[in-house]
Amino acid sequence: MYPNDSYRKRYTEDFKKMIIEVYNSGKPVLDIWIEYGITTATLYKLIKNPPSNDPKKVIENLEPLITSLKKIRKR
Repeated sequence: MYPNDSYRKRYTEDFKKMIIEVYNSGKPVLDIWIEYGITTATLYKLIKNPPSNDPKKVIENLEPLITSLKKIRKR
């Protein structure tokens, strides 16, 4: 649909967390879509995979990157 990713909306981690809090407070998805302009598909993705502040999860997500960088460095 888009010629490149520059047209896609990018949301900050704080915005994502705030949207999840609004949803968890009981606000209907349609109201969130109207008020914040976030599509229902994006909202459901955020609910399914919320952003995390847990340092252990951040480290777990970085481990494959660290491993590949170590391999490159050994070359």
